[in-house]
Amino acid sequence: FYRLFPADKQLVAASKVWQYRIQGKQPWIWISFPDNVPWKRIEIEPLSDLHIGARAHNAKRLDATIRRIKENDNVFTFLNGDIIENALGDSIGGAVYEQNMRPHDQAIYAIDKLRPISHKILWALPGNHEWRSKKHSDIDPLYWICRTLDIPYFDEPVYVDILWKGNVFTAFAQHGATNSQTSGGKLNAAAKPLYFQDFVMFVIMGHVHDKKTDTENRICRERVFDKDGKLASFHLQMRKQHSVICPSY
Repeated sequence: FYRLFPADKQLVAASKVWQYRIQGKQPWIWISFPDNVPWKRIEIEPLSDLHIGARAHNAKRLDATIRRIKENDNVFTFLNGDIIENALGDSIGGAVYEQNMRPHDQAIYAIDKLRPISHKILWALPGNHEWRSKKHSDIDPLYWICRTLDIPYFDEPVYVDILWKGNVFTAFAQHGATNSQTSGGKLNAAAKPLYFQDFVMFVIMGHVHDKKTDTENRICRERVFDKDGKLASFHLQMRKQHSVICPSY
């Protein structure tokens, strides 16, 4: 006696419409979207601080975000750390008692939850909650989530170049670290990379369970090259730089 079960379509990941290249061993990813898509814009909605497995995790809100990403061809996302709660025995306070599933099950749940949009997750990096396991055993659960779902993974903050229709959109993404409770303190923490790096359009941070943006004018170097790749002109230009704090779940 044999029984044939129907194939689970969720197990088959859709193909990526974008291509990427990681620049050697550097934390830098180059993402290229095709020009022949009928979109007027690309939207990137971050998935940061999901804390899957925590009692306070808002599953309904996460489902709504995943549904929006899945149903709109021009909407993409990235994972900005603390995807699972991953509370361990030595975690601060009583965190280990404030999760409703084991870390092992949290990772499996995250894989099942993210699989329908895995082809739209542009990159991923861990937060301090994943780093708990890294510190104890050199194992990052987010790495295995990304390996299973074929998501570009970095174990540190990452520089991002997104190319589309002759434009280059630049970003620096980090999970972040601060204990600040004030709006100004959180934005100052998000803006720290502005003072040690070259110009990027967006500096992105999570960690503080808030959603905020700020804009600064910065002087940047503008280089123009001719068709042969030779430097045609060089001048300084004032450009807007946006600090973005991702909301949590």
